[in-house]
Order: sequence, then structure tokens, then C-alpha cells
Amino acid sequence: MGDDVSISATSFATSVGGQSISIKEIARAERRAMKRARKELEMALANLPAPQFEYELAAPEMATDDGDGDVKMTVEKDAAELEAEEMARLDKEAAKLYEARSSVVKRSELPRPIGAITDAMVLDQSMSVDDEDEELVALNLIRNEMLQILQHDAYTFPVLSSSENEITKKNKKSKAGPAIAAAEPPETPLQLVSNEAFEAAKELLQAEVDIVIQEKRSLATDLIGSIESDYEMKESLNLQTIKSSIVHGITDDETPDQIQDEFNSLTVAIKVLKKQNDKMEQKLSIKNGGYSKRCSAFSESSLKNFAEIQHSRIEESVYRSLMGHEQRGMANRIEKLEEEIENLQSIEAKLQKNYGDLMHEKNRHKLLTRQKEHTTLD
Repeated sequence: MGDDVSISATSFATSVGGQSISIKEIARAERRAMKRARKELEMALANLPAPQFEYELAAPEMATDDGDGDVKMTVEKDAAELEAEEMARLDKEAAKLYEARSSVVKRSELPRPIGAITDAMVLDQSMSVDDEDEELVALNLIRNEMLQILQHDAYTFPVLSSSENEITKKNKKSKAGPAIAAAEPPETPLQLVSNEAFEAAKELLQAEVDIVIQEKRSLATDLIGSIESDYEMKESLNLQTIKSSIVHGITDDETPDQIQDEFNSLTVAIKVLKKQNDKMEQKLSIKNGGYSKRCSAFSESSLKNFAEIQHSRIEESVYRSLMGHEQRGMANRIEKLEEEIENLQSIEAKLQKNYGDLMHEKNRHKLLTRQKEHTTLD
């Protein structure tokens, strides 16, 4: 072929079986074969039966009343429900124990004495009680009641000091003997007070508070005139108390004006210090904002991990109980299968014996027929 001859894909041909076929015709034939195979596959799949989504549910048989008596259905609770009921019961018991505590013990910010509480810590031994002085008698009764309540709270809800906690921690680390703790308070039972007595005492206290507030209002009205609110009354009485204390505390070298100027200067200094403290607090919050966010994120993650651990413990208990039930069920199923196998073996032995007897009877009949045939031929 010369150099001026060009070869194209359409003109290129091959010989198959003595016939010349181009590449385009071969590709067209392959595509037709693929379409034909796809159609045949679709037709074959279309001839298959349509799937029917049918499910068989095994439900426990309902008990029927045949007239013999009342039939009651019993439903067993799973481990999660039992765990929830147990947690609810423990929460109720904790709430009941918390309600049994006094309001002072519930407030953790209040300081409490440690160890045994003696009479000298509460009662004033130097004070002579006069039966005719009602105020002293009432004060002595209040102090005795306070002593009894403190002793009861110290015995029922003991408090350990920081030094005792450190000693116990050191003893745990060093594996030493127990530390010597403070003297244990004696057991002091309290007399049970009914709810009616509590309500009566609350009413008496509320009446006494109303009387004191009315007296303070009349005193503040006499001092400054009209009062719009209790807060204004409180501020005015506080101011009068401060002024009276200032006047009584004045020495010969000082005058009321000087004391008032000193009070004003101290007030201004307090305001300046408060502003400085606020600014410093704002700067610290900006400086340590990242740490606070990390702390909050860490606390949230720890709470989440704790919740997951609790949930995993619940799941573990549930799965362990299920495993125990399954093991007991497997043992029962194995016993039943062994019994069925023994029954089948006994039935098979009987059938084999019957089969042997029948074969023996068959052979005997054959022998008899042969003997009869020989006799007839003879």
C-alpha cells in the first residue's frame, strides 16, 4: 500500500468464516446480544412467583374460664422493670430519710460541732435561773432544747473534721492502724412531736413575727413618717441604729460631724473597692474562660460516661439473668431430647423384633409351600 492511502475504522474489516465483517457491525452485534440476554433474564425473573411476606407469630394461649372458677393471668416482669422498681424504692427511702432530718442538718453551708457536745458549750453555767423572770426561764428552756437537738444530730449525723479525714487517708496509704477519732457523742433520742403540734407552733411563731413587724412599722413611722415598703422600713431602722451607735461611741475628742464624714469616706472607699473587685473578677473570667469551658465540658463528659457505665451495668445484669434462664432451659431441653431418644430406641427395638418375627413367619410359610409342592409332584 502506498503512503497516500488512509485507513479508517469504517473501512477496516475482518474475515469471519470467509465473510468480511467490519468492527462497527461486530460492536452492534454485541450490543444486540447483551440486550437479548437482559430481556431473557427479565422474562425469567418475571416468571418467578411474587414473594409473599407472611409471618407466623407464636403468642401464649389465653386462659379461658370453663366455669370452674376465676382464672387470673400472671405476667412476669423483666429485669429492667425490677431494677426500676428497686431504684424507685431506694429513692423513696432516701427521700424519707432526708425529710426526717432537721432543716439545720440539711443546710451544708452551716458550721456544725464535731464530736461530743457538752453542757458548757451551749448552756451558760454562770447564769442563775430565777423562776419569777419569765424571759430567763424561756431562754434556759430554749438552750436546753438546743443542747438536746445538737447532741441528737451529732450522734445521728456525725461530721468528721478535715484533720481526721487526712489521718484516715494517710492510714489507708500507709496501711497503719485506725486513727484516734474525736469523742463519740452519746445517743440522745428525741421525743416524737405530732404534726398538729408543729402546725400550732408555726402559727404562734407567725403571730409573733406579725407583732414584731407591726411594732417596727410603728417605730419607723414615728421616726421618718410614711413608709412605702418593708424594705424602706428596714433601711431606715438600720440607719437609725448606725447613727445611735455612732453617737454612743463618740469620745470627747470627736464630734458627730467628724464621725459622719468618716462614715461617708468609708462608704466611698467601699464602693471603689467593689468596682475594682468587679473589674478584677471580669478579667479573671476572661483569662480563665477556656479553663472554665474545659472544666464544664469535662464534667459533662464524665457525667455522660457515668450514665453509660450505669446503663452497661444494667444491661450486664439483664444479660446475665437471661443467660441463666437460657442455661436452665437448655438443660430441660436436653433432658427432654434424651427421653425422646430413649423412647424412639425402645420403639425401634420393638419394631425390629416384630419385623424379625414376620420374616421368620414368612420363611416358614415358604418352606411349607415348597414341601406341599414336592408332595404333589411325588
